[in-house]
Amino acid sequence: MSYYMRFIVRTMCILPLLFVLLDVPMTVKAQDTRDYLSRRDRTNGRNTVSAFSEITHNAGLSVVEILSDDEVLCLGTVWNDQGIIVTKASEWTEKATIRLQDGSEVEPELQSIDGRLDLAVLQISPDGLKPIQWAESSESELGDWVAAFGEDIRTWVGVISAIPRKIKKIGGAMGVVLDSIPGRSDRVILNKIYKGSAAETAGLLEGDVILSINGKIIDSETKLVEMVKGFDPGSSLDIKIERGEKAMSIDLVLGYRAIFDFTDRNMNMSDQASRRRSGFPKVIQHHIPLKYNVMGGPLLNLKGEAIGINIARVDRVTTYALPLEIIREALEKALKAETAD
Repeated sequence: MSYYMRFIVRTMCILPLLFVLLDVPMTVKAQDTRDYLSRRDRTNGRNTVSAFSEITHNAGLSVVEILSDDEVLCLGTVWNDQGIIVTKASEWTEKATIRLQDGSEVEPELQSIDGRLDLAVLQISPDGLKPIQWAESSESELGDWVAAFGEDIRTWVGVISAIPRKIKKIGGAMGVVLDSIPGRSDRVILNKIYKGSAAETAGLLEGDVILSINGKIIDSETKLVEMVKGFDPGSSLDIKIERGEKAMSIDLVLGYRAIFDFTDRNMNMSDQASRRRSGFPKVIQHHIPLKYNVMGGPLLNLKGEAIGINIARVDRVTTYALPLEIIREALEKALKAETAD
């Protein structure tokens, strides 16, 4: 047998063994003929969004951007032909301006803030404004298609992902890690202070001992946590501390519990979420992947009518919108109160 023939025979004998050792199939599978969606045909692909453009075009003309130092803080929705605009209150700042559809910027007048709903009511000249068209009802079902606006007032689409419901309130946060003094379980010490937290802003330091909050003695970590959770973000607390051998008072304004987002695995996989994302009487939940700084814009049904206002980006798959009925009731009260004044 020639050299080449011996080589071929040996190869034929070795190949089956290699297939077994490497766990490679001995037979060729039939070609996978399943169809896969191209990027253009996915939920927010070019083709899908284009199919919604006709119903979202007019609504987009009723959306404005709210800026501070050329940075978009949130969106605003033109409520009526009187120049009333609604937006997300916790992203609003007194130095903000409104950028209109033609690119011009105007300074709004703050009419009212509804802390319960996290809504701010602003007013500007109605010239050139187009009010949003509201649906008769916010009623929707799981899986219904909805649309909203993101950065540059670009259309995004998704579906209703949960039954409308109340969202429980989560209180404010100091932004600290607590510990007990060895041998003194009734003494609560600040073990760590997170950067950018309410505690850091107030001037608290690691090693400070918390004696009381608003006159109530703090004798355990649990008591401090429960007490702080009972106050909303923005609440002012009078905190008595002991620093070394010196006792002193600190005024602290509570922040949002979003300061702890980096400790949550799901939030670490998410884009930045809204600071205020709890404590709503009722929300419409959808899965449009909007950024936190485009809350305040309308949520639309398939007729291009607004069924609510986007109010909170919660995580990578969850956005909340306030139903139009709740918004309408709150605005009617606010505008009546303004007229009475």
